[in-house]
Parts: sequence; C-alpha cells; structure tokens
Amino acid sequence: MRNSLFKRVTSLLLCGLVLLSFAACGKDTPKPEKREPEPIQFNPHAYNCFLEETMGEKIHQAYDNMIDAVLEGKDSFACPDEETYNWMFYQVPYLCFPVVYEYIDNNELEERYADGVGYLHYKIPVEEFLVKLDEFEKLITDILNTAVRSDYTDFEKMAALYNYVCENYTYDYEAFNLMYHEFVDYIGAYHFFTAKTDVCQGISTAYSYLLMQVGIDACVVKGGDHQWSIVRYNGKNYHIDPTFAMNDNHSMKYFLMDDAQRTEAGYSPKDYTYFSVYTKEHPHGDYSCNDNSYSVLWDYWFDSLDHDAHKLVCFDSSDPSLANKQEFDTKDF
Repeated sequence: MRNSLFKRVTSLLLCGLVLLSFAACGKDTPKPEKREPEPIQFNPHAYNCFLEETMGEKIHQAYDNMIDAVLEGKDSFACPDEETYNWMFYQVPYLCFPVVYEYIDNNELEERYADGVGYLHYKIPVEEFLVKLDEFEKLITDILNTAVRSDYTDFEKMAALYNYVCENYTYDYEAFNLMYHEFVDYIGAYHFFTAKTDVCQGISTAYSYLLMQVGIDACVVKGGDHQWSIVRYNGKNYHIDPTFAMNDNHSMKYFLMDDAQRTEAGYSPKDYTYFSVYTKEHPHGDYSCNDNSYSVLWDYWFDSLDHDAHKLVCFDSSDPSLANKQEFDTKDF
C-alpha cells in the first residue's frame, strides 16, 4: 500500500513539474515580431501591357536594350531594324521613363541607326545626366515608399497614389493658359515630379508611371483636350483621372471608372485615343471599360486608407459638413 501511495504522489509531482515547465515556456517565449514590409525598389524597366500588346515584343526588347545602355551612360544599343528604333524612340520613353525622355533625344545626330545599332544624344554631359538619373531614382523611390507599402494590394496602391498625387501636387494654370498662345515644351511627367505641378498630360503620365513602378499596368488615354490614365486591374480596364480629382476634393468619382462614368464628364469613347495616335500602323485591342463594380465609391471623397485594418475611409460628398464618413473594406475590392 505504501508503494502504491508513493507511486501516486510521485506521478502527481511529475505532472505538476511538467505543467509548470509548460507554463514557464509559454511565459518566457517572446511573441514573434511583426516583420516590416520590404521597401519598394525603383524599376528602370517599368513597362505596361498596353504598350506590349500594341507595339509588340521587338519594340519592348529594343527599349530594354536602350535603357540598359542609358544606365551605363552609353550612346548606342542593339536594335533589330530602323523601323523598330523609330517607333520605340518616339513612343515609349515619354510614357515609361520621364528622366530619359527629358534629357535624351536624337535630333543632333547625323546617323541615328545603322547595322543593328541605335544611337542616342545626351542633351547634357553624360556625367551630369547620370547625376540627374540618380536624383530621379531617389525622388521616385521616396514618393513610392511614402505613399504606399510593398504589402499593399493593387487596389490599395492605386487608391493611395491617387490620393498622394491630389494632396502633394497642383494643377499648373499658368502653363494651361500659356498653351493657348504658344508651344509649351516643358509639360510632362518629369516636370510634374520636379516642379510638383503640371497640366493633365503631365499629371496622368506621372500617375501611370508611379503605378507601373509598383507593378500595375497603366497607360494614358486622350479625349478631346484632356488626358487621363487607363489601368488594367483583375483583367479589366478602367479609367482613372487624377487631374479632375485634384480639383474636386479628392473625389472618388474619377477612380476606376467605366466608359459610362467617363462619358458623364463629357468624354465619349468615340473620341478616345489610347496612348498612340498611330493606330493604323499599330492597332490596339478593345480597351473598353465596361465594369462598374467600383461605382459604390463614386459618391465619396477620399479621406484615409488603413492597410492593416483593411479600411478605406471616405467622406460623403453630399454632406457639406463632412460629418458623415463611410468605411469600405478593401478586401471587397
């Protein structure tokens, strides 16, 4: 009997020690730290599906070759033929690399293409250009890492950059008025980023460029005297107009629009030109924007975005007091 009692007491003591050790482990084990998302890196080869589909792979490859040369300060690059050189040079840098478009041309060259080689002309000394290139990369990287995080969803990236542009830049009314009297040669994304102001051409091109930098397919559309962005999201095309939003309290009615919503602002699909006026030589596919899934946002003004809580907070645009806010779950988008 004594042996039996001894065994039972021993078992209870052992169980208690085991439980205490588990409790101690749980108490002392630190909680895993929340990892910060990786910073967004600059992509010198940013491109989009609209150019790829319309211009083709040869032009894309020639552009990549040119950018590789430019990054090293070289003045020539491999290119399969002169036609590819001309199409690439006059269509792509304007949309895909603002600092290159600003400081590189071929107007001063006697020979622009020969024997599988395309040539470049730097408007400033190459050493100065490489400094400008570094400054531009830092500028864009700072914008991206201020406005968005690498773990944002594509919807959140589009919305956050839409708001960032509206909050931190202005419309250039001086340039707009000047355009009616003379040619204004500084309009474009580079001027927008460095001067923090521009007209619709620079605003939309810059916004689309930022989207390309975070991996979203984006380009520009012209309609009459106006230009805005077009994006492909979840396999569908949408209009986004940061210029109109900039001048309308960050209104979401210009965000992820279908053709009908774009038409309400006076721009009909029959007047659209998609990023290239040369549609006979390079016809594009059907870029209709027929989905109105995001119409639920169009009666609101952007207020804030909380990625961790999956919340987009907006003001009710019909309430002048701005007292009524609406929260949207970004996981629904």
